[in-house]
Amino acid sequence: MSVTSVFGAFRSTLQAYTPVLTNGTNGTPTAFWYRDGQWLEVNGLITWTGAGEAGALAIALPTGLVMATSLLTGGTDAGAQLSTYIGSGQWRDAGAQFEPIAVLFASSTTVNLAENTQLIFGNQMANTDSLKFIFRVPIAGWA
Repeated sequence: MSVTSVFGAFRSTLQAYTPVLTNGTNGTPTAFWYRDGQWLEVNGLITWTGAGEAGALAIALPTGLVMATSLLTGGTDAGAQLSTYIGSGQWRDAGAQFEPIAVLFASSTTVNLAENTQLIFGNQMANTDSLKFIFRVPIAGWA
């Protein structure tokens, strides 16, 4: 990865990665990330060919990266709906419409997606649905 200095902060070039999904069977994820100082920014898309498992969909950070959870302003109570909003996106429900979604803290290495105040589960997805998301989190050791 190439890293450049911009007024003392490091900003990397865009890196492709394939996020690991939990409860995302039949989902095909693609994503890009870059480092901006101590922050990781991820921009991704998951397209579906059928329903996933009955459980909260989780998206893993790039391998080896861990969030600096002490810098998350909303706390880290993954059990509280919308406790830590870290990004946004859109659910293209092929059978109905487009829905706005939120990206939430799940663990120090994963994020969840939510629609309204409910986590999105893999089995809510159907053939040709897609989830587009972008989020930004602080990373331990990138200060």
